[in-house]
Amino acid sequence: MKNTKKVLATVMALGMSVSTFAACRPTNTRDGLTGDHVLRIYAQKAGFGIEWVEDLIEAFKNEAWVQEKYPGIQVGLTFNEQESFASNKLRAGKGVCTWDLLMGTYLKNETPIEDLTELVYNQTIPNEGVTFKSKITESMLKSFQVMSEGTDEVTYKAVPWSGGELGYVYNAELLDALGYNVPVTTDELITVSKAITATNNDIYNKGYAFISSDEGTAYWSYSFIPLLTQYMGTEGLSNFYNGIDEYGRRSNLIFQEKGRLRVLEFLEELYDYSSGIIYKSSDELAYMSAQLGFMKGNGIFMPMGSWFDNEMEALATQAKNSGEKIYDIRMMRVPVLSSIIEVLPEKSITNDVTLQAVVRAIDNGATSYEGVHQDDFNRVAQARAVCADQSHHDAVIPNFAARKDIAADFLLFMASDKGVETCYKANGSPNAYTYDIKTKNPELYNSLNSFEKSRVDMLYGNAVYNSAIYSPANVTRMVKYGGIGLLRIPTEDIYTYLSAYNVVKDAQTIYNDVINYWTADMFAQALIKAGY
Repeated sequence: MKNTKKVLATVMALGMSVSTFAACRPTNTRDGLTGDHVLRIYAQKAGFGIEWVEDLIEAFKNEAWVQEKYPGIQVGLTFNEQESFASNKLRAGKGVCTWDLLMGTYLKNETPIEDLTELVYNQTIPNEGVTFKSKITESMLKSFQVMSEGTDEVTYKAVPWSGGELGYVYNAELLDALGYNVPVTTDELITVSKAITATNNDIYNKGYAFISSDEGTAYWSYSFIPLLTQYMGTEGLSNFYNGIDEYGRRSNLIFQEKGRLRVLEFLEELYDYSSGIIYKSSDELAYMSAQLGFMKGNGIFMPMGSWFDNEMEALATQAKNSGEKIYDIRMMRVPVLSSIIEVLPEKSITNDVTLQAVVRAIDNGATSYEGVHQDDFNRVAQARAVCADQSHHDAVIPNFAARKDIAADFLLFMASDKGVETCYKANGSPNAYTYDIKTKNPELYNSLNSFEKSRVDMLYGNAVYNSAIYSPANVTRMVKYGGIGLLRIPTEDIYTYLSAYNVVKDAQTIYNDVINYWTADMFAQALIKAGY
């Protein structure tokens, strides 16, 4: 259901494109837009493309309430693929940044941007009777909170525009042909990957299970937070970011929590090149080439985000038209960390075989499992629901924007059911706002391809335990002002540190480095900086 938009586009300096959704006498020499009601939008063209923004603009303009409120509304769209473009323009100020709405990445902590708490978050979405804030999952909402220095006052300066997931994609055809189920625990993933690596037959004989690319250091990091959240629980991770230990006190004991070590130990085993699980030359592959190769059967698993299908659509179609085999690729949830059995309250799951059975029962809609204490079952179910989101894809309104009112209304429409449906129709993917397409529009769901359905199913896996997106609350006072963090290295560097090509430190050493750094005195200074 992907429509080809017919818009006026002009190639400009810096690789920008400008689409004009109406035209009359010029009031801005940059885009020639005119009239009393003009909205100018910049959008970064990322993996999901730009068509969904174009369609969203058209749908917004055609809304009766929009036409009544803004007669003759015109919308100009500028886009390019430069990740730093929006932030650079914001910093340059009003004379350079002429847009009313910027949709990019990592903008929520930029200045100068408008406070959206009252302008957007607390506003009611037209024709739906619910607030904008209510259309965002609680955990996603937390990731957009901004804490004022020295206080716990919460404000919002940005909104999410992408609702995809981060984790792994897999070759559904080959995995099935080899006789394996999609792994649901980390131990099972390692076991299956080793078996696939050793496979040498007519079905598969590549000698590795995972493939990555020169983007791997970032892509591999996507699973770290979901795995850690599974082990610690969302409340436990939230306590960590607030500096609260297991006894309810703010202390440096938070760094002795074992979840980070267990995740690092799993990643250490996965990244170990001596096992052959990962294609050893992955780091040398250009990402588009690696991804196309994966679609042609090179590898069974790949670290990836849910934009994969949209990003590869043109190349996959070209390959198919040339007679090449393109496999059925789908998204999978990050497996449940097998070490979770250590922290189950009743310890009624004692091995990974039972854990696998419980997870698969949860996936099939079960609310209990024979022989497993209900509290343990619920804890595993919560872990299974965790996904990594794309909260770094955010939109902001400059505080000097000429039409903050139209920009705010556009954001309200983006969060509406119709806005979400528009995104689905454009690229088969939801945006960041809650909308159960399987219930509300089954016809639209059934029109999606297998990959598109798999990423929807990660959000709405079954009727009992819908997947709760979780993102680290990186704006708590202890993080923002106190400087605490999960590790002493960025999560993007874990792969570099642990892979066999450059084993700088092992899992235990990375874990110990954090404990050794955060002495009682260091933590006391962090508390003072955070205003405690």
